Amino acid sequence: MEVWADLVCAWAYIGKRRMEKAGFGEDVEIVWRPYVIDPMAPTPSEPLEEALRDPVAEGALRACAPDLTPAENRARVARIATEEGIGAGGTWTLGESVGAGGTRTLGEDPLTRLWDDSGELDARGLAELAARGPAGLVAQGPAEPAAQGPAESTVRGLGRPDARGLAGLDVRESAGSGDRGSAGPEAQGSAGAGGPGWGPAWRANTFDAHRVVALAYERGGAALQDAVVERILRAHFVEAADIGDRVTLAALAAEAGLDGMAEALDRGEGAAEVRSQLLRGKAAGVATSPTFVVGDTAVAGAQPPDVLADLVRNAAPQRELPDEVRLLRQAESLLDARDPLGALRTLEPLLAEHGDDPSVRLLAARAYFGSAQLGRARQALESLLERAPGDHYARFLLGRTLERANRHAEALPHLRLAAAMSPDPAYTEAVRRVENRVS
Repeated sequence: MEVWADLVCAWAYIGKRRMEKAGFGEDVEIVWRPYVIDPMAPTPSEPLEEALRDPVAEGALRACAPDLTPAENRARVARIATEEGIGAGGTWTLGESVGAGGTRTLGEDPLTRLWDDSGELDARGLAELAARGPAGLVAQGPAEPAAQGPAESTVRGLGRPDARGLAGLDVRESAGSGDRGSAGPEAQGSAGAGGPGWGPAWRANTFDAHRVVALAYERGGAALQDAVVERILRAHFVEAADIGDRVTLAALAAEAGLDGMAEALDRGEGAAEVRSQLLRGKAAGVATSPTFVVGDTAVAGAQPPDVLADLVRNAAPQRELPDEVRLLRQAESLLDARDPLGALRTLEPLLAEHGDDPSVRLLAARAYFGSAQLGRARQALESLLERAPGDHYARFLLGRTLERANRHAEALPHLRLAAAMSPDPAYTEAVRRVENRVS
């Protein structure tokens, strides 16, 4: 089981406690993967109370739970944490709580969704979904209902890859049980005034903490990684420690049995692995902290133990793919997610080893175009068209590249050729647009 989570996400800590109660046994290895809910968090960390004075925070907090005041929302999550045995009460703030959600599966068919007449999917529905697989599922569903509490769940779809991309991730989400990305400082919580034992005090950048977690798995496997994750979460939420500080992180890791982190962080160890995993999660469609993934099935949010146990029992096995295919699909999905620079980073090993492959070069050209590296896009597309002059999409993309570079007279012949080879309305519209500019 992969657990995609941020270490400043209280739902991740709550989800960890619930996962521990699921009783998976020794046959299940749990691996923690990085997710970031506050990508704008500064380095060094800033006091959370100070960050929350920003008037934007009040609006963001109200958006988290529209039916609750920020104070009520803080009290609710603090109560849930206390019920799970974390800390001893207190109040805190959180990021954008996930509304009523559903089960989403990693599959090759785009936007496959499973709905019953009411839109509900209970724990038994997960077994049915795993048995049926992605083929033949309905592509539409009822509107998402209002959040009704952690025990309620419905099914909905997230993400939309195009025909060239990888299918999105279908995820079960419980109401108010996870944090979205880009949530801002309020995602991390504020020190509690309602009691001791709960309440983070710092808005911390978690990149280095994720590096320590990745290195723990690399050096000591899942058991050591779990101990390190527990120690960091407790330090942030219960002890109000600054987990964005490298000295603090090294000390916490050592307490958990992982030595040498001060030197490892200074050497840059773990950075490439964390960046790679963040891209993999984004490409797969992970959009909530925490998200639990087994095989090709995922559950989002701090779900109850029985739901997590069902996930392990009924998850569809993951199809093994060659590394080249996996990286190609990941790059496609990142392009669909409008992350061309991430796609280029994913393509680096393929460009080094298979740089002449047309599929690799076309994906690279799309990424260059998407990141406004127009000279590189043009060079890659012209080389492709020398070998395959009848590739209408490459011809169209070359025309669009020249159009973006304000070379309209050069773009027009390529766009006309593409429109003549394919009836795609986008091609015809591009011809009309550039003709107007040329005339």
